[in-house]
Amino acid sequence: MKFTDQLFFFQQLKGENTSLADIKYFNRWKYYLQPGRNPVTERLPWINFPAIDFLKKNLNPADTVFEFGAGGSTLFFLDRVKKLITAEHKTEWYDTLKKIITQKELYKWEGVLIPPELKTETRQLNISDPNDYYSSDDAYINSTFKNYVTYIDRFSDGFFNVILIDGRARPSCIKHAVKKLRRNGLLILDNADREYYLTRSNEYLHNFHLLQNHFAPIPFVAPFVQTNIYKRIK
Repeated sequence: MKFTDQLFFFQQLKGENTSLADIKYFNRWKYYLQPGRNPVTERLPWINFPAIDFLKKNLNPADTVFEFGAGGSTLFFLDRVKKLITAEHKTEWYDTLKKIITQKELYKWEGVLIPPELKTETRQLNISDPNDYYSSDDAYINSTFKNYVTYIDRFSDGFFNVILIDGRARPSCIKHAVKKLRRNGLLILDNADREYYLTRSNEYLHNFHLLQNHFAPIPFVAPFVQTNIYKRIK
């Protein structure tokens, strides 16, 4: 254990919207920073530790889950729920998860690969506008993610117990996800410290109660992140 690691961790704990109670995650944080550890091999979602622990306590074996973005969360959910639907935009991630899941014969998974489409509008799209289906990633500056985001629309309202938003065009994902959660369902938004995710999509969350929203340690990377967890109340 290096002093510099301890110093960095405690500096992060002194930041805005943090909790000193999260000192308990220091050893886990250090463990997952070791070389060779990643979300897929460890079967963990890439969200902060309080959110991971919340899901471990609150997921039900009868739950049906949707996730925007494949990864360690895919394997984490498949260990714990009845049915998982995953929308992924990147071929490499999709193929990696599909190979693992096929080998393990995890038939309760429905994964779909939905690459971005070239944008047709000449105007500059807004990453905070839920109606633009746009990503902040420079690799997709000429693309939109409407097909990816709207895949969830094929399911009936109130179909899912849990929806994880950890992929592209997250403001748009929020807009389309909220009606698909049943009452008391959980919506998880990762990297919620990026203000533009909620600048114009917060209006869709009026039927939700915010359960968790502070900066906290996260596995596999040093800086803390904010993971918001919302519960649908009506």
